[in-house]
Amino acid sequence: MKKREGTAEAATKLKTLLKSKPSNDNEDASRLDEIRRIFQSLYSDLAAAASATTNDTTNNQGTGAAHQQLEDKWTSWLQKQHKNFVKQICKRIYPNSNSTIKSKGGASKRYALRVFFGALAYFPASDATVRMAGNNNNNNVRYSFMNEDIMYRLVYAMCGAGDSSGDDNSVGRIDESMLTMLQSEFLRPYHDVRYFMLLAIHRLAVDLEEQQNHDGVNGVVVENMMRILLCIEIAADGAELCDADLFLVRPPASAAATVGDRNDDHEDNDSDDDESDDDSEAERDSDSDSDSDNDDSNKRKAAADSAMTSRKRSRRDNELPFVQRLSKHRRVLSQAWLYILQINTAPGSSNKAVHKRALQHLPKHVIPHMHAPLRLADYLTAAYSSDGGGVMSLLALHGLFILMTEYNLEYPKFYSSLYALIKPAAFYARYRTRFLRLLNSCLMSSYMLPGHIVAAFCKRLCRTALIGIPPSGVLFVLSLVSNLVRKHPVCRCLVYRKAGDESDVMDDVFDAGCDDPEECRALESSLWELSALEKHYHPSVSSLAKTCGKEDNKSPLYDLNEFVSLTYKSLFDQELNEKKLAKKGASSKVTPLAFHEPKGLFPEDDIFSEIIKF
Repeated sequence: MKKREGTAEAATKLKTLLKSKPSNDNEDASRLDEIRRIFQSLYSDLAAAASATTNDTTNNQGTGAAHQQLEDKWTSWLQKQHKNFVKQICKRIYPNSNSTIKSKGGASKRYALRVFFGALAYFPASDATVRMAGNNNNNNVRYSFMNEDIMYRLVYAMCGAGDSSGDDNSVGRIDESMLTMLQSEFLRPYHDVRYFMLLAIHRLAVDLEEQQNHDGVNGVVVENMMRILLCIEIAADGAELCDADLFLVRPPASAAATVGDRNDDHEDNDSDDDESDDDSEAERDSDSDSDSDNDDSNKRKAAADSAMTSRKRSRRDNELPFVQRLSKHRRVLSQAWLYILQINTAPGSSNKAVHKRALQHLPKHVIPHMHAPLRLADYLTAAYSSDGGGVMSLLALHGLFILMTEYNLEYPKFYSSLYALIKPAAFYARYRTRFLRLLNSCLMSSYMLPGHIVAAFCKRLCRTALIGIPPSGVLFVLSLVSNLVRKHPVCRCLVYRKAGDESDVMDDVFDAGCDDPEECRALESSLWELSALEKHYHPSVSSLAKTCGKEDNKSPLYDLNEFVSLTYKSLFDQELNEKKLAKKGASSKVTPLAFHEPKGLFPEDDIFSEIIKF
């Protein structure tokens, strides 16, 4: 009886709080927190009442049916009020919402976001069933997971997806403080929050893609989605998912133990493999003939063992909850990125900054975790074409280079695209360090580049250095050209080629306006630009130009990492420090004539020591 009275009192208070309209942030924050506490207590009581109803039904069918009817009515009312509660929170989170509450610095939005995740923690979705490893009775373990529908409503509200007008000014951008709090308090600490938020972003991207075919999509909504996506970094290893404390809705404890056992078994197998390798090496040293006869059988045995290990690992993975499977996290990450990039494949001017961040984020945080990274090739190619040789083209080309070298992407126009980016503006851009590293990686990573391609890059780099780039860029160009000429001897003719007649004047057949390295005729030309750079005003450039390409084969290649980070300021400070050291050295530079500095012309015990002193 007391329990029913307490429930009725809580329901009355809940109805009153939901209808109240606070006038400031403090009142609204306390109201939302009080509603959350009431719902949390009511849902725990409801679960106990449901279990009691099941037991009463077995004893008295009539009484149980009547009681169940009352419980169903109470549950439907409570769910309706909970939807109203979530709707009120979404209105406060919605960017540029028409709320009557006056907020300073987005404090109301941040507190509403915290209350929202509190609701997610106590209001999980329906239980799921999983069979745990090592369970001899094959009894299934039931566990709860985060409510996907409520997470979808959160992402829907944060991105402003409810606006269908297509006007970019009708929806505001997410506050940076909101994203910082979301990342630090919920995305980084909890694996399941990242997983279900990726699911919600994927679901919203699918809905927006359908809307794009009919009415068009608001660009700010897509930008907000991508900004949230940039804050999500999944676990790098399955061992990170074994800690149940890193989940907002805890998985079963036996599941975490299973993950730990699996990793321990994997380490034990690795150690056993290492010991077996050591034994096999010893056997090969003692009897190489018998080992050569048994190579085929050993290979077949190793293949069978690896297949058995992979089957056991996959079987154990299937026995884990899906929120603790690394493959599931990677799959939802891939789907979220691929679908959101399909909404707006060619980055436009309105969200250009966000696409720059995405292109920076993809190579390190997304591509290594994707199931099929090659599906990003279309987006990267479109991003390169959309910028016309600017910063976005450089960032997109970096992603394409990773797909080529690590995932076997066939992109025949890669070196032509890289060749077209070599312009004076690239040496002044914000991402010039990334561009110079990309040049070094692409040109110095292989001996298999054709000679005419290498010659074209050498010629274009020297011509760009002559047109007008900072001394730091000229030093990088000269060092890179020197390494390329020594690595590809076929290009040495560019350094030593002279005019065929007595006039010492040679026509340059190099086509500087051609962006195709195969058609510019660079191998038929010469690096006469080096002679011009020998007269450069900077002494380091002048001295390096005199020796560029003329080093012997025994001299080591230049370490380009030392030249990538050079700037005007670093060169100025370097020259200033050298002058200071030179002045100090000139003042104290004395040729030593004895082991100890003498204090006079004669020794101290000499009778003339007091006559002449230094």
